[in-house]
Amino acid sequence: MSSQSIDVTKMLQDLEEKAYARGVEDGRKQAFAEVNAALQSVTNPTPQPPVRPRPVTSDTPVQNLDFGTRVFGRLRLEGIVTVGDLIQRSEKDLLYLPQFGPDSLKRVVDLLATHNLSLSKDDYEHLPMLSGGGGGEETEQ
Repeated sequence: MSSQSIDVTKMLQDLEEKAYARGVEDGRKQAFAEVNAALQSVTNPTPQPPVRPRPVTSDTPVQNLDFGTRVFGRLRLEGIVTVGDLIQRSEKDLLYLPQFGPDSLKRVVDLLATHNLSLSKDDYEHLPMLSGGGGGEETEQ
């Protein structure tokens, strides 16, 4: 329904006055046509073309996406201001951010997926101390 308000009683009174001025039979026909047109315009408004969202690119500010205030605030504090900045990060990178937990990560991953985007894949295999290669612990020889 439209937010447009119609005072039907006032409309009918106006039409009745017009009817007597034109002659009763012509007035009734005209009144019916005007009431019908008014009701049609309210109950069946002209459809508007759908608004197409702008495509998300690497230059799109993260604030343009619906991450929510908390997630957006954490990203901004870490210098992540564009989608390009964000998709260069991995899930692990984001989870290391203060006050950025699994729920925040899920929100980011799900929203990026709706735009056919994803975070960077973890590329730590070449670093022995992070890939479980034993480089992070001291061993006795």
